[in-house]
Amino acid sequence: MENFETWNVLYYVLFWTFINYQQKHYQNFRGHSVVGEFILGIYAYGGMIVALTFMVYYGFTVVWWAPFVLFLMGIIGMSIMVVVKQLIGLEILSILGFIIVPITGYLMFATIPNS
Repeated sequence: MENFETWNVLYYVLFWTFINYQQKHYQNFRGHSVVGEFILGIYAYGGMIVALTFMVYYGFTVVWWAPFVLFLMGIIGMSIMVVVKQLIGLEILSILGFIIVPITGYLMFATIPNS
């Protein structure tokens, strides 16, 4: 399919998955660090805004229906990552997100097809 690139879809799924886990960690935050909670909240909700911006931009740049398919692929990717979450835990995934989210965020915009 010319409207999707394998790497772009992978970057989006990883980005969306780690943002989702950061949001869950933020909602269930039990730490004592107010600064840590604040930074986690900024990442979680800032990432959500970036993901929505990406979907709109993808729809305008590639084709209008493509973001809906990407969203479904994200759900499928999330279901696979549930196994990983059971193995290493929500907190570890959330912490890894501080490294993975900026990298995949940049790469998902940089690898949009037809741009």
